[in-house]
Amino acid sequence: MLKKTIIFFFMIYCAAPIIEASCFVQVPEHPIANDSLQVGSERPLLEWTDSDHESSFEYLQKIVSFWQENQIADDYLVYGKHTKESSSFHWEIVPHYKDSLFWDFQQQLSVLWNISFGSGALPPEVMEEKAKVIDRLFEQTILNPQDRGVQGEDPFCKDEVIEKQWVLKGDRVTVLFNYAPIGFGGERLHFLIIPKAHKERFEDLSSQEYVEISQFAARLIQKYSDKDAYLFHKSGRAAGQTVPHFHMHLVFTGSKVQDIFGKLTVFKNMLLGSSPMSAVELRTRVEELRLEL
Repeated sequence: MLKKTIIFFFMIYCAAPIIEASCFVQVPEHPIANDSLQVGSERPLLEWTDSDHESSFEYLQKIVSFWQENQIADDYLVYGKHTKESSSFHWEIVPHYKDSLFWDFQQQLSVLWNISFGSGALPPEVMEEKAKVIDRLFEQTILNPQDRGVQGEDPFCKDEVIEKQWVLKGDRVTVLFNYAPIGFGGERLHFLIIPKAHKERFEDLSSQEYVEISQFAARLIQKYSDKDAYLFHKSGRAAGQTVPHFHMHLVFTGSKVQDIFGKLTVFKNMLLGSSPMSAVELRTRVEELRLEL
């Protein structure tokens, strides 16, 4: 009852000053990490409108601005899961605190564990206390996207990389097939959705870029509607971002076995690095997907 009351209050509180959409912000009952927040809707992701995506984008940007201006966290993960049975969808934004490489790894491992096996429920009084932070979020001014002085030398700014991996192209974004897809066996459907312009982090995106990214994600989820979909993106080293160019991961799993192996692959990649496909395998798979999509 408390959780529903918190959701209802913040839907009313936020509706007027932002965008007319059905999104809300809430404290997760089973948080992936301490201080994480959820931005979501009571409707499944495939029913979200562009206004819903714009609204969620603005809410997430406000959370990032609040964390950064109050020196809570600079780096963060944004994670969501869509299943065939989903009746609602939410993003969970997870702060990552900079310290040492060991601490970064420990945080990332803890988040992966909680995504894989779940986490404990917050007591009602703790949820109520954490919800007070949300009051302050909607007084927050979103920081304008910044030119970070990077000239676009990362792999996703190189034409030769894009040519080898693209499967779909839009006005502002490109969909790539990951050269080291998560999982073992099967199709290993692992896509990266990136802005064509060099944008290092989530807060550097424009709302137009984000909406087009979301549209392509929905298009792929509709295409592979018989599978579950994991969506996530990372901003900053502490959160595990390895390429300084924003990219949303979209990973599909068709069974519980694939789901488990996918999580094991992430764990293995954290410890030992990823295992890229051969050039021939990648070219063959990309050509197949271009025809299929």
